[in-house]
Amino acid sequence: MNKITHFFIFYSFLLMSQHLTAQVGITGSYFTQRIPEWETAIVGNTSSNRILEKGYSVGVDFWLKPLEEWRLELYPEMVLSNSTSELINGSNTESLDLKTVGFNLNMNIYLLNLKSDCDCPTFSKQESFFEKGLFLQLSPGFHYLDGAYEIDNSFDLQKSTMNDWVPHLGIGLGLDIGIMDFITITPIVKYSRFLNASWDGLLTTVNEPTNSTVLGSELSNINRFSAGLHIGIRWRE
Repeated sequence: MNKITHFFIFYSFLLMSQHLTAQVGITGSYFTQRIPEWETAIVGNTSSNRILEKGYSVGVDFWLKPLEEWRLELYPEMVLSNSTSELINGSNTESLDLKTVGFNLNMNIYLLNLKSDCDCPTFSKQESFFEKGLFLQLSPGFHYLDGAYEIDNSFDLQKSTMNDWVPHLGIGLGLDIGIMDFITITPIVKYSRFLNASWDGLLTTVNEPTNSTVLGSELSNINRFSAGLHIGIRWRE
């Protein structure tokens, strides 16, 4: 178990242990992503190959409602994600791995029920299901990235690693579904962008086997589309 996983587990436990009187939740998501500048550097701009195209994420959060009569709800979240890919390029095998761990301040805005005293996110009141449950989520955050890229040509092994802290912005749409007074499930879709992730030494590693001109850049945004399910549990009323 590496240090990024230890970091996630420790802070997830800390978040939940400090807020046992609120709702705590867990979110599991599957995502697709594009990292255009790194992809161009590694596979070129004419290839149909994609790098780090798919992955998964797991997050833990707790619920806060700072405004008593308005449906603006906060879900501070610690989230871990992982994506891997392998490419066969002639005699070379190229493998990539990218892990992230970070903090998001998820803000759920219930636009159809903005001024309300709804006892949410669980539902003792069952009327107007869609109106009470639909929300827009804004998700600013800050994340640590840990990446590795290897080129194995049977005679030599080139390797490059990266570590970087980057800001994150996300926007999503979700729907709270009250199963019972203390359990809510929430399907959610989201677009996220990690801004200006820097992989120092990537172009040098790509260039070493060929000594040819390398396109792309070591600096790239990461564009991610995800679909997931959040399960929230209210420990106490």
